[in-house]
Amino acid sequence: AAIATVISEGVILVLGYFYTRTIVGHVPFGRHVPRIAAAAAIMAGVLFLTGPLTLVARIVLGGLTYAGMLLALRAITIQEIRSVYNVWRSNRSGLDIHAEQPEITE
Repeated sequence: AAIATVISEGVILVLGYFYTRTIVGHVPFGRHVPRIAAAAAIMAGVLFLTGPLTLVARIVLGGLTYAGMLLALRAITIQEIRSVYNVWRSNRSGLDIHAEQPEITE
């Protein structure tokens, strides 16, 4: 079952990438993957060390650790978070988010 889950998530990743390319153009994927993996590994280490805590505490601590490490390792930036928020906000107000978007470059 675990192998099937990993395979299906891989398929979802590939299909999601191609779908994203149709909306926003080329996404510089390669330079972010090692940073994302490092943030996940650090979060896993924190969760391993906090085994005695309650589940809710571990979920909060894991989320904060992962988000903090994504920012610290520059896998994401504050500017990118603001951009996503602005698109989300404009989408909620009924504006066209597909109008002339700049292409993301590496």
